[in-house]
Amino acid sequence: MKMSDINLPGIVYVLSYGVALWCIIAGAYLFILSGTAPFRFQLIAAAIIVTGGVIICILHGLIRRAEVKFQRLISGFKCADFSPNANYELTRNDIGTYFGIDTTHGTILMVSLHDKIFKGKELADYAGYYCEGTTMTITFNDVNFPTFKLRMRSGSKCREFAHRLDVLKSASYRPEKQPGSDFGMHVQRIAPPVA
Repeated sequence: MKMSDINLPGIVYVLSYGVALWCIIAGAYLFILSGTAPFRFQLIAAAIIVTGGVIICILHGLIRRAEVKFQRLISGFKCADFSPNANYELTRNDIGTYFGIDTTHGTILMVSLHDKIFKGKELADYAGYYCEGTTMTITFNDVNFPTFKLRMRSGSKCREFAHRLDVLKSASYRPEKQPGSDFGMHVQRIAPPVA
């Protein structure tokens, strides 16, 4: 595992949830123990419980805001040449990854906020895939962009998505329409600046 594979915001969220749950459990325990103690101990216990609840509410708000922002970003890439099919779309809001295929026009959109990737491709560039556990690597006939990694929630999801991709490599599949413009250039125009 490389350092770049570590999802630091995810670790911070998990630690924050741990602190919040500890506050709620510890506060409830103190509240129970303070049944015969002076009133100020009950107030301290209640304050600890409320602190845990506030942390959880803040985290849920931050996560929801990030999800909405990511979905808004993805919807900004949709155009006449890209309207992805639901069966060929994979969105991971929690890690900021999106992979979608418009089977009508034969266009592919790949976004990874963690890796700072915003790419638009055509299915003619698609070479295949391989799965390793919960990671699927999509391969392309492109020296400058040979692979794109998708991290699935489970190995079965990886295999299920792989079976769908197999159809696109069959001899019977052809996009109904050709893209009217260079979809890759469209994605680069819309993509936020990468630092």
